[in-house]
Amino acid sequence: MAGTYSDYNASMGNQRLLGSFSKISTYYFNANMRIPNNRGYQNAPYSAIGVLFYNDREGKYLNRTRMYLSYVWHAHVSKNLSISGGFHAGGMNYSVKGTDLSGDGSDIVPDGTLGFQMYNDLFFVGISYSQMFRSKVQPIEEIAHLLPYFNTMAGMKVNISSDFKLKPDVLVRITSHPEKYDISFNTMGIWQDKVAFGVGLHANNSIVNTFELRNLTDRAKGLNISLSYGFPYKKTGIVTRFMEIGLSYNMNRGRY
Repeated sequence: MAGTYSDYNASMGNQRLLGSFSKISTYYFNANMRIPNNRGYQNAPYSAIGVLFYNDREGKYLNRTRMYLSYVWHAHVSKNLSISGGFHAGGMNYSVKGTDLSGDGSDIVPDGTLGFQMYNDLFFVGISYSQMFRSKVQPIEEIAHLLPYFNTMAGMKVNISSDFKLKPDVLVRITSHPEKYDISFNTMGIWQDKVAFGVGLHANNSIVNTFELRNLTDRAKGLNISLSYGFPYKKTGIVTRFMEIGLSYNMNRGRY
């Protein structure tokens, strides 16, 4: 959640399918900042605010854009445990470029997510409820339903040595049909907080390899670059591979 490990954070990236599906892509940007507490003591509760932007494009005909404002509240339960809760709220625009006969279409609907998290320096566990407004978007004739779903996630940091640590995590997505759920696993190895390599087994039947260069400036002002490549591990009718590049910048890493 925003404000968990840095005072200021901004990230952006692009994920694109490869081969015959290279016109399908996702762009994203988010930025957040802590609101300093004025309680006069170190472990006082604090808040964070932010903005999020996503754009999914399928060629020149289908375009989905989501924009949100976010708010998160953090508090220390004990010396070694903190909790946070928050939401992001905004809207989704679904636009379709039609033909000369059908014409173009566009529709905007509200959208939002609630979330809760417990964390410290070595672990986190959280849950979120997304697409909570159950909106229906209809750019032309066909109606798309934004059905709600839950995400539950957990992760930890294992210090193997003073130079090397592992960060495994898991995410479970439960849709409005409880018998249908997706599970994703990831493990990231980090060397001296400078170089990282991760392997993930994702719910869409893909294996994702990630390489990161971290803290390219200094520890207080960390510039990070990541590159991911995903490919299917099961034979399907359509083989899709993707590549993602991301850029993030953190300032004043560490909690109050």
